[in-house]
Amino acid sequence: MSDRLGKVFQLLMVIACGVTFASTVNAQTDNQGLVIGAVPNMSARVVIAQYQPVRDYFQRTLKQRVEIATSTDFPSFSRETLKGNYSMVFTPANLGRVAQVDGGWSVLACLEPGITAVLVGMADNPNSNPNQLSGKSLATTNPSSLVVQAGLKWLKERKLEVGRDYKMSTVPNDDSLFAIMRSGEAPFAMMSKGEFLAKPEPMRQSTRIVSEMEIVPGFWIMTNPKMPVAQRQRIKELLLAFPDSEEGKVFFASPGRSGLSAVTDAEMKELDPYLDATRKALAP
Repeated sequence: MSDRLGKVFQLLMVIACGVTFASTVNAQTDNQGLVIGAVPNMSARVVIAQYQPVRDYFQRTLKQRVEIATSTDFPSFSRETLKGNYSMVFTPANLGRVAQVDGGWSVLACLEPGITAVLVGMADNPNSNPNQLSGKSLATTNPSSLVVQAGLKWLKERKLEVGRDYKMSTVPNDDSLFAIMRSGEAPFAMMSKGEFLAKPEPMRQSTRIVSEMEIVPGFWIMTNPKMPVAQRQRIKELLLAFPDSEEGKVFFASPGRSGLSAVTDAEMKELDPYLDATRKALAP
């Protein structure tokens, strides 16, 4: 199936599953309804399944309509966030910091634990030296993710700089990612450990984790700057109680999720070195 037909099919599947795309949403920050934006780090089908317990919990406790909204990619999701098309979001921390600095969004909490950034290679290549990238490509599907931004920093610390020693190849899906690695054009790919573990079994059997590079903050949970203070406070109270709810137990039973934590001012500022690179990666 061509990439174009694949995207059309995915869009039809999303509509059939009831996911709302941000471009069709005018987020409400009153008692009419709540639009929760979930970053499209996986397929729309997986996103809606992952965040269904969140929707059910807030719909039950707030006694109002709640929708899960997503977008087609990270840049679109970030733009829709800054436009105010979501009431609240679950977003990568670097995109969250951009939304906070550029759009005034408020941070409620952070998902724990942190996210492990991994370098992935072919299973039949026993060489783990990142210098194999020299003169070749590094493959990824999400160049604006904090995982990739932190991974590029990790490589730079090892005297490998993108644009000088190797180039970045952004691919649209897992099939393309696997193909470019198998061809040898990109000896390595960069992603989160969770994304790697979610890959189809044949792909995981054919590849391996070469290095666990960095642990970056988990997704931030944020609210729209136009949300009334009283409503924001109520949502924060409910969010902090979420892990102990029946819906929360389902949500946090998934691998890679253990709870929520506060985000300190110092932790927010630690992301500032990634702001320019993130904005650049998000640019149309």
